[in-house]
Amino acid sequence: MHQVFAIFLRDVKRILKNPVALVVTLGVAIIPSLYAWCNILANWDPYANTGNIQVAVANEDKGTTSTLVGHLDAGQQTVNQLKKNHQLGWRFVPEQQAIEGVESGKYYAAIVLPEDFSSRLIGTVTGKGDRPSITYYINEKLNAIAPKITDTGATTIDEQINTTFVSSVADAVAKEVKEAAGETTGSMKSAQSDVINDLTDTINQLETVQQQLRGTRSTLDKALTTIDSAKQSNIALASGITNSLDTVGKASDLLSETRTQTERFSNTLVGALDNGSTQLSGLQVNVSNATGTVLSGLNTTQDALDQVSSTMHHVNTTTGNVLDGVEKALQASQLDPNSQTYKDLSAQLAEARKQLTFQQQRIDAFDQDTTAAINAGKNTANGFNDDVTTLAKNGTASMTSARTTITGTVMPNLNTGLDTLSLANGSLSGTLTTLQS
Repeated sequence: MHQVFAIFLRDVKRILKNPVALVVTLGVAIIPSLYAWCNILANWDPYANTGNIQVAVANEDKGTTSTLVGHLDAGQQTVNQLKKNHQLGWRFVPEQQAIEGVESGKYYAAIVLPEDFSSRLIGTVTGKGDRPSITYYINEKLNAIAPKITDTGATTIDEQINTTFVSSVADAVAKEVKEAAGETTGSMKSAQSDVINDLTDTINQLETVQQQLRGTRSTLDKALTTIDSAKQSNIALASGITNSLDTVGKASDLLSETRTQTERFSNTLVGALDNGSTQLSGLQVNVSNATGTVLSGLNTTQDALDQVSSTMHHVNTTTGNVLDGVEKALQASQLDPNSQTYKDLSAQLAEARKQLTFQQQRIDAFDQDTTAAINAGKNTANGFNDDVTTLAKNGTASMTSARTTITGTVMPNLNTGLDTLSLANGSLSGTLTTLQS
């Protein structure tokens, strides 16, 4: 880990000492970030000016007349409410024109209220029909953000319809109760029973509608919170654009200075490559001399280790002979084999032989390890000498090739890249200025 950190610090120092490398690194780090920033800004607050997003509304509702609510034209009441709403650019047109406008790209979306819309609304209360529905057309290819915004428009229409419907039904129920109060006592009981049943059904339907309205209101509240947050972010982003323009100006000055330093860098690098080729040739000679010295030292070390190993083997053999003599003397003694003294001496002799065997194993392992280490050292020295010789030859050829590449390809391409970067910097400055407005 320490070595990796040291390499990282070394690379950072080299980049800081090299102007061209520093400029390229900063360019790669900053320019894409600024480009991404501009891209994000363009899509940051798509809901800030949604009044220009045109949404067609086609009211085909014919209205209906019911004994419960009288005449009801829910489609026209919805249109009247939408004319007071400026969240989207509502356009009230016939159905065919609305559909064609979505297909041609004139409108982002179209909402069609069918001709039986009011009658189906009444049917949800009386239980004699299906729930009403509106048809929603959208052009998703025209704009990636518009579908999400026009979804809000559809929700707004749904809210207006629910409000109108609840109000009409509630008025009708109140009217029925008042009329039932003027009937005779006998008729009152029958009418009251019917009204209560109808009222119970109506209340159940109203509770369902109210639950739907609560869900819609919760969604709208969340949308308002999101819009407020987006406005705050827009203010912060405007400040960031000003800072970015300052950064772009500094980058332009830095590019001009970089162009001046480019030629100096080229001359310095070519001289360094020529000097490196000379040093590699000298390094090859020095490594060959050092390899000979190392091999000679390893041979001397091997001889010394062989002498030490031979001495240790001799000592071990002598000790074994001594133990054999002591064991024979013990067996020839007058001591009782069952006596404690005889047993202790026998145990000590057995322990001594055990230690002697262990020492012999260690000596054998020492011989193997030292021989392997010396041979590995020799192989490493010879391999290192061969590698350095090969690398020196290849390095000299590579430096010659690199010198040709730098003068013939790299420097011309670098100058072209600086020109391209200057153009991109100017374009970015123009884009930021446009976004600032």
